[in-house]
Amino acid sequence: MIKVKFSSNGKLREALNGDIEVAVEATALTLHEAIRIVGDRLQGEQRTLLLDDEKETIQEHILLAVNDEMVTDNESLQDGDHIRVLMPMAGG
Repeated sequence: MIKVKFSSNGKLREALNGDIEVAVEATALTLHEAIRIVGDRLQGEQRTLLLDDEKETIQEHILLAVNDEMVTDNESLQDGDHIRVLMPMAGG
């Protein structure tokens, strides 16, 4: 089993009610797969914060980090990794 911590900022953090743990009964897991699992927990507009269902990808404007290192969504994950999804900030 692979367990990873998932955290974000902004509206996505609110939609998930804070940090969550993703546990998958598998021997291998990519970042893209883990994010799809998190996206499956969300509905409607909240889901579109994270996923582009038309393209079946992660939203292009999102930055991804694993253990505080910037990565792409094909990154392989290890048990205990910390995924951080960085949403764009707006304001003035």
